[in-house]
Amino acid sequence: MMIYTGMLIAGITAGYICLERHRPVEGILLLAGIAGSFAAISEQMGKEYGMTRKQLRVMLLFLMVGFSNFALNYNRYYTDETLLKRDQTALKEMKILHVREQEKYLAYEGTADLPSGRRRILCRDYSENRSPLSVGTVARVSGELSLPEEARNPGCFNYRLHLKGKGIVYTVNAQAIRAHRISRRPTDVFHRKLQQRNDFLGKFHHRPAVRGFLKGILFGDRGELEEETYREFTENGTAHILAVSGLHVGFLIALLNALARKRKYWKITMGIFLVLILYGELTEWSPSTLRAVLIAILSMSGMYLNRAFDLTTGTAAAAFGVLMVQPYQLFQTGFIMSYLAILGMAFLTRPLSHFLGEGLASLMSLQIMMIPFQIYAFNRFNPLTVLINLPIIFLASVLVPCGVILFLFSDLLSSGGIPAESISRLTELLVELNRMLHMNGSLSGSFTSTGTARLILFYLILLFLSSELFRVMVLRRDGTNLRRLFLILTIPALLLVLGFRNPLAGAEVIFIDVGQGDAIHLRSGGKNVLIDGGGDSKRNV
Repeated sequence: MMIYTGMLIAGITAGYICLERHRPVEGILLLAGIAGSFAAISEQMGKEYGMTRKQLRVMLLFLMVGFSNFALNYNRYYTDETLLKRDQTALKEMKILHVREQEKYLAYEGTADLPSGRRRILCRDYSENRSPLSVGTVARVSGELSLPEEARNPGCFNYRLHLKGKGIVYTVNAQAIRAHRISRRPTDVFHRKLQQRNDFLGKFHHRPAVRGFLKGILFGDRGELEEETYREFTENGTAHILAVSGLHVGFLIALLNALARKRKYWKITMGIFLVLILYGELTEWSPSTLRAVLIAILSMSGMYLNRAFDLTTGTAAAAFGVLMVQPYQLFQTGFIMSYLAILGMAFLTRPLSHFLGEGLASLMSLQIMMIPFQIYAFNRFNPLTVLINLPIIFLASVLVPCGVILFLFSDLLSSGGIPAESISRLTELLVELNRMLHMNGSLSGSFTSTGTARLILFYLILLFLSSELFRVMVLRRDGTNLRRLFLILTIPALLLVLGFRNPLAGAEVIFIDVGQGDAIHLRSGGKNVLIDGGGDSKRNV
């Protein structure tokens, strides 16, 4: 399953290079290079390591499925100025699916029927007297549609690609938005569960910092989290606790099993599945939540059917299902970090446990997988992140169960009661401890991102070196096939580097698009000069 999912990802990557990066030659060459390389591996090593021609055909099928699936979704989300103008004249109503309260505006995600089809829209309400509309409301919207901004400079954040991962095509800053009618479709029952979440968080209205943090750690929504607090967690390498993951889902399953007295009736199992799906709705199905819920359902299904569950296979199956529905998820930071974490524990824990013990090996395997991507994505790294994580994860493992229990009994909870006060104090303790360990950022440093292709190759090599296939080759002392394998895979590796190359990497003079004003980067004689880079009160650029 890992190989099949890997081929699906390879096909999606080739489609991304071909269509989103507008490099069709490199994308098609990468597709052909991967197909040819695995055909050569099957011919050279298939009999010795159990790769049959049938398996090869299935692998190549999934490679093409990944490419075709991305192409179909690219066409589904395609927009240009012509389509934008035509859709603009037809925008009248929008059905609200999600509501987020930001500091300066209300953000609505919803769908609208436009000439180009049913489109998902992100609508922002900046009005002074704004009040949130409920989920399921069909609202009248007045405002200008716009296309989300792409990356202005190579390597910068691509907001349009980010929103495509959520299925969003247009954004609109609403001049006016008001309720028109309430939809009564059965599927809206799940969305209205968000109101119960808001009622629970409303009991902490007198402590905005606590409310924002609880919203993040319990439901994975960082919209109300203080910017300074989130920066401290990011630089400490502890921001992963703000993503709903196996800790949350595992506790929920344990609680439900305890209430069911560990009985394995199919009705109880289906009831647990339903609760997990409802919890997923409350977190608005963040990538880590989706991964954790899917793996939990696969694991429990295996137990109920008396079938063995393998974490690696379950992770691959979960990723496969998500990417088949939404291939653009592959380019979301949350999706990547979620699966890197679980792959690290699945592949690296066993080898490291021989030297560090199982508990420490699990934590180290997580950090080894996460650190390179954190540097790539955020350009920050704290060398003491492993030690900092120990007390933070311990407090989070207490806060999350307590928070979930309080949420389940939120109707009985008062804003000034002992349970609410206790959870507030525990939240403040966790945030304050993380702030103290942050030490004003003195321990974390800035790093330059490596190339995308080099990062992908690093992870592929790391996973292969820790795989069972590599151990079998080493035990057999099969150096010939090992060298042959690396030689064959050199071709798609070079094509991958070619597809992700930055055409401006070697330029000596670059005019940077900063939106307003001028910024020029000069490179000469091994030195770099930034002219008119701007600045702020804390930095002397």
